[in-house]
Amino acid sequence: MNMNGTDVRLLFTAKEIGGNIESKGLSRPSRSPDGRYIITAYRPKAFQYKCVIFDLKTRQAHQLGPGRCQSFDWQADSQAVYFTGGKSWKQALRYDVTTSTATPLSPPPESKLGELNYDTDFVRGRRSPDGKHLIRQLNHNAMQRVTDSKNQGVFTLPNMEYLGRKAYYAKECNKGQAFSADHSTFTCNTIGDTFSYYRFDTPKVVAGIAPQRWIVQEGQWFMSEDNNDINRLRQPEEDSPLSAVHYTYTGKGKGPLNVITGYFSMSISQNLREDYNHRDFSAFFPPLPSPDMYWESAYRQLDAQSKGGKRG
Repeated sequence: MNMNGTDVRLLFTAKEIGGNIESKGLSRPSRSPDGRYIITAYRPKAFQYKCVIFDLKTRQAHQLGPGRCQSFDWQADSQAVYFTGGKSWKQALRYDVTTSTATPLSPPPESKLGELNYDTDFVRGRRSPDGKHLIRQLNHNAMQRVTDSKNQGVFTLPNMEYLGRKAYYAKECNKGQAFSADHSTFTCNTIGDTFSYYRFDTPKVVAGIAPQRWIVQEGQWFMSEDNNDINRLRQPEEDSPLSAVHYTYTGKGKGPLNVITGYFSMSISQNLREDYNHRDFSAFFPPLPSPDMYWESAYRQLDAQSKGGKRG
């Protein structure tokens, strides 16, 4: 559906891909920039995971093997996607949709990684903004063994030459990152009511505070992890007593909208990507109330409450 809830479409079913779709976290469905493909983890049986790419044009599901896949990173031309997965959930791969082949991303056998083991000590993975490097996170056990704060390994692409350990992200991000819809900003996988967020081109400098984990548009729109709502912050030019407003999605009647209960994932179509962060989506939603609207509503609800009526 569109961000404002219109044009609801059923993209695919659990039957078409072989099991229940993983709908939250780093394995939530990720759509290619051209809109044609979706990669996600799914569960064919309880406590089992597999990874799949679904082609919305041909209606074919391309199975990518057992285990959960996550950290999806599409090329801008939609011809390939980088991700981690496999039985150990640690293997880094690149899947080419033009050839339907998945290529493991591993350093050459002669590579020297010091105290680290590539197959057991690294998790997740994402390309640098210029696409020339793969940044992988040390897992908890590996971080306990090193004596400094350099908790990411950097590899060149495509040959996977190891450049060493780096403090690529802020230390708050040692448990991973939740990237924005356009992959330019991210929050850290920490626990709290608010989240510091960072720009991917300056990944150790706090760019702002996010009220929710998933960033739809920097400084303006955010999405919760578990609820079926999005949060818009008041902008400097807006005159309202509210600092933010939540828009909640609910299903009514029959059809696809009736099954929407939360766990959103978001993609940005090609025509919106240019100057994306300056686009104004607020016109498609009810506005923040002006002071007059706010107080009229407050007095009306207080009056109804005093008379034993319902708020409205």
